[in-house]
Amino acid sequence: MNGGVENVGRRLFALSGPAARPLALIGWLLLILWCLWWADNLVHGSMRFAEHSWIRIPAFGVDFTFHVDKPTRIWMAGGDPYADKERMFSFPPIVTRLFMWVRLTTPEISLRIWIILAAAFAAIGAIAAAQWRPKLGLTPINPALAASVILFSTPVLFELERGNYDLIVVPFIVVAASAMRSRSERGDAIAGFCLAIAVWAKLYPGLLIFAVLALRRWRLAVWLVAWCALIGLADIPELLRFNVNNKLHIETAFGLSRMVSELHPWNHPLSADWTKLWAGTPLALIPSPVGAALFVASIFLWVSWHVFCCRQSENLALPYMFWVVAAGTFWPPVSNDYNLTPLPLALLAAWSARDRWPVQLVLVALLLWWQPLSLPMPGGPMMFLKMAGLIAAGAVVIRRAAEQSVSPAPPEKLTGA
Repeated sequence: MNGGVENVGRRLFALSGPAARPLALIGWLLLILWCLWWADNLVHGSMRFAEHSWIRIPAFGVDFTFHVDKPTRIWMAGGDPYADKERMFSFPPIVTRLFMWVRLTTPEISLRIWIILAAAFAAIGAIAAAQWRPKLGLTPINPALAASVILFSTPVLFELERGNYDLIVVPFIVVAASAMRSRSERGDAIAGFCLAIAVWAKLYPGLLIFAVLALRRWRLAVWLVAWCALIGLADIPELLRFNVNNKLHIETAFGLSRMVSELHPWNHPLSADWTKLWAGTPLALIPSPVGAALFVASIFLWVSWHVFCCRQSENLALPYMFWVVAAGTFWPPVSNDYNLTPLPLALLAAWSARDRWPVQLVLVALLLWWQPLSLPMPGGPMMFLKMAGLIAAGAVVIRRAAEQSVSPAPPEKLTGA
């Protein structure tokens, strides 16, 4: 059965052969359509058809305007961005530094600039993932097609509509993975700096500190820890004020989770909703933070052990780090699906028609979430689907690690039936 899936997959995604030109044309047409759609969205200040997507409740730019742009302007004017406890700024101090450019223009224009930048970051991640595939002996994917399937994905559209800044971690991971390949002191310093920014920008990428150990990059790990310490200690008073707001934010999130029994299909905060997810089963007896920690830690250790044992683990760096960041998103008590773009990026970089058929079936089911159109699917099954998709993506990384451990994987070729 797996052989049939392999042949079909090779025909669908090969960059050479009779399917190459039609796929490239489809990719470019989708990109043009996406650009026209979002040009219209930016002009009108709303995402058309948002109510028919998994977003369901449009709130164009709300996260950027009130939780990034406004606090940054307050900080640059000499005020305290953490003082407002109604619309709390609960992001690390590095965020105001990364977005200092908003002072150069109005909030309305800065929102649109950020949406364009975020879309570019998503496209950069998609193209990097597509170009990484030959390092693993995988069939190349047309860059235009890769960019379009990511730009039309649920997490990217959700991120752009809300204006959140999770996509900022993507280019830093891409640059870090590229710098790592030189194995030089300078390359490790650059990679460590980029990964440290990704860690501090959103916190859930903190697992990357352990991921570089799984990749057996000891010098890089030292650089990463050093950069994280320097960034964190750059403004200790502000860091302490962030810590206060972050604790209040977490307490509010747990309080809302206790008040609302419904699971939503557009988020995945396991540390707040584990008991609701497993209601009626013995697993519901495990406190939500403990259950989430066990889930994330177990699959992280499972995948990371195979990466650690891989003889050519540097070839796994990009998809593995994307997967690690995706796993980390399941831990925060506030975790909406706009932070889950690294999951499809990891699959884009490492998926193969050689993967076993149970993995393929899970990934086909994951397309229900990947595609943006809302379906009548309850939050519980959707959460299980995303968890299964994360596990399946981990199995994909493990399969590539096994292939790289034996020898450089042979390139996929179009074959007869």
